[in-house]
Amino acid sequence: MPEHSVTFKKLIHAPYDTVINFLHTPTELIDLNPLVIHREPRKDDPSTYDIRDRMKILGIIPYEFNYTVKFTLNEDGIDGEVNAPGGTQLKDHWSAKAVDEENTEVTEDVTVKANLFLLPLTLSGLDSAHKDLQDRMARKLDTSK
Repeated sequence: MPEHSVTFKKLIHAPYDTVINFLHTPTELIDLNPLVIHREPRKDDPSTYDIRDRMKILGIIPYEFNYTVKFTLNEDGIDGEVNAPGGTQLKDHWSAKAVDEENTEVTEDVTVKANLFLLPLTLSGLDSAHKDLQDRMARKLDTSK
């Protein structure tokens, strides 16, 4: 399966501790994703979530799908391992780095493995949804207001 990597960066006007506490709460990240319509932690492994997304294919055809994400907290953020339909897999690393006392840079590094037919759809959905997610995070955590 082809593999593709993408990086998203966003300057958040919030102290490092505020951002890292946010990243260490998986439900906060999940809930800011504009595609997510349902989430539920697994009873046998609360670090793994069953998630349902809704998106439009070609901008008009509604499509819903289920996938799982296993989260692992780390010192500078959080990692997520996604298993989605069609054998699609994503490894997602979110990290925070203090710029100064009032600003933190958030970086999301994603590696996507998907079959040749699903890769363009996956990357397109990932790009728009995760840019929106980071914009929402910046607004939610903004302490300059």
